[in-house]
Amino acid sequence: MIKIAMCDDDEAQLKILNSYINKIFSSLNTKVNIDSYTSGVALFNSLINNIYDVYILDIELDHESGINIAKKLNDSFPGTPIIFITGHTKYFIDVYDVRHTYLVLKSDLSKTLKKAVISSLEIVNQKIESKTIRIKYKNSLYIQNLNQLIYLENVLRKVRFHTDNNDLYAYASFETYDEINENPDFIQCHRSYIINRNHIRKITASEVLMSDGSVLPIGRNFRTKLAHSFYE
Repeated sequence: MIKIAMCDDDEAQLKILNSYINKIFSSLNTKVNIDSYTSGVALFNSLINNIYDVYILDIELDHESGINIAKKLNDSFPGTPIIFITGHTKYFIDVYDVRHTYLVLKSDLSKTLKKAVISSLEIVNQKIESKTIRIKYKNSLYIQNLNQLIYLENVLRKVRFHTDNNDLYAYASFETYDEINENPDFIQCHRSYIINRNHIRKITASEVLMSDGSVLPIGRNFRTKLAHSFYE
């Protein structure tokens, strides 16, 4: 699922963009979730509870500049693709003051928007392939290398991500993280633990010793799968 945030002060234009984006992702056989905002303030307020893969910004808004919004996004979410939408060619030079993926003229949406989306998805996929996970906790976003994760622990309504250096937390469940669940290096050994098998040092009938010295329990329902995984 790709999450996209669009920002344009023209609600009619947002509906047009939404229609184009849905058709593009349908043709790519990729699921998409689109959230629309009519101001930069509304967009940034949403980031308390949302993380997006791609941003689509109108450059000319009533009381603010899409370029200034992009600068803030560059600082907060470096590397996240930004597509500019504009009805004016006069901004062709100004956009290079910020990192962005594509500039699309509103008069050229049918020809150019799909190219912009595909370029953005290539960047998103590269980030996935680099084996990182985004962990959001309270008002902070952490980018964690998966190789450094030793194990995850389900603690009440939170997930604890344990590494050699520190622990990170998120209000979430194991099911939240496709990067973990779809990665063969991670396997569940107990209803409360998912471990990185690259960090396993020893397995007994009831416990697993991890590279940092942690000893974690093995649940009866997970014992066979864990043993097979370790000796693969």
